Amino acid sequence: MDKRIHFLDGIRGLAILLVVLFHTFSAHSDVLPYEEYKDIIIFKYGFLGVQLFFLLSGFVILMTLEKSKSFWNFIYKRWLRLFPAMLIVSILLYLIVFFLFPRKTEQPNIYSLIPGLLFIEPGIIGSILKTNIIVLEESFWSLYIEMKFYIVIGICYFIFGRKKALFCLILLFSYSLLNAIYPLHHFNYTLLVLSCFGWFVSGCLAYIYYIEKRKGYLFFSIIMGLLTLYTTYKLRQASLDYFLTGIVVISIFYITICYEKSRFILANRFFLFLGFISYPLYLIHENTIVSATDKLLTIFPFLPKLLVPFFPITILCIVTYVIAKLEPLLKNKIDKTIKKIQFINKIVS
Repeated sequence: MDKRIHFLDGIRGLAILLVVLFHTFSAHSDVLPYEEYKDIIIFKYGFLGVQLFFLLSGFVILMTLEKSKSFWNFIYKRWLRLFPAMLIVSILLYLIVFFLFPRKTEQPNIYSLIPGLLFIEPGIIGSILKTNIIVLEESFWSLYIEMKFYIVIGICYFIFGRKKALFCLILLFSYSLLNAIYPLHHFNYTLLVLSCFGWFVSGCLAYIYYIEKRKGYLFFSIIMGLLTLYTTYKLRQASLDYFLTGIVVISIFYITICYEKSRFILANRFFLFLGFISYPLYLIHENTIVSATDKLLTIFPFLPKLLVPFFPITILCIVTYVIAKLEPLLKNKIDKTIKKIQFINKIVS
């Protein structure tokens, strides 16, 4: 198998496009003048792009596990994949954040850098430091969940092996499914995390199908995807159009995985470019686009309001392209620096 599966970048490109459209035209309609557009399906449910990211994470994570020598080697690889872009974006956001108005939350301080760099929720950091941590970007929440998934599947994989590790994750997810069918608790962060585990497992099973071509894994992957979608639909108390839109979104993932001839749609230059910059763009886009769009609409009220956000989006695409190009250089530098520390090198190698 090729080292890089290129059509996955196309799916990442679609995912980030959906998320950006959601945050621009729907999520902040109380700040931006897009009230009349917020319920358009592609805007209203663009956050389903995050679920696509989770499916993709599950898909690629088994590749990493199979190439890892130990739990710590695996965690180090995942941390090294996420940290360089997060470091660049966090510093950049901290430097420009005071120029980003309006913000839906309070202005951050130096402590706001910590959660993103450690991939730990602000609430946990705040309780340890006895202070209120203001987030740099609300979109960081999905990275905190991904890190929990890496830790859980890593421990289970190296103790029990692949099949039993996936079974453990399915059991954890089942608790959120049970709460969706027979509510035991109000929707909370724990249920959110466990429900997201369902997306990761679906992606893992899809990867096994992709490699081994065993249709049973594809069947169980699709069932897990539908169960996870149903769980989030019930826990969110969402309307039926959320569920139906979710089916369309995850179908794109499965059609692309299963049918090679369909891949040319997402393997074009536009989606591949968006896929290449998707991670830094995801980290930095929300407050930046909202704030810049609000300023531009105030300064240039005569401009077509639907087109205005695409100027800051274009600028961000350029900035995040540079970040994505710098990321491997920083990654190699961090890797070499850390591995010079002998006892750490023994653990992570």
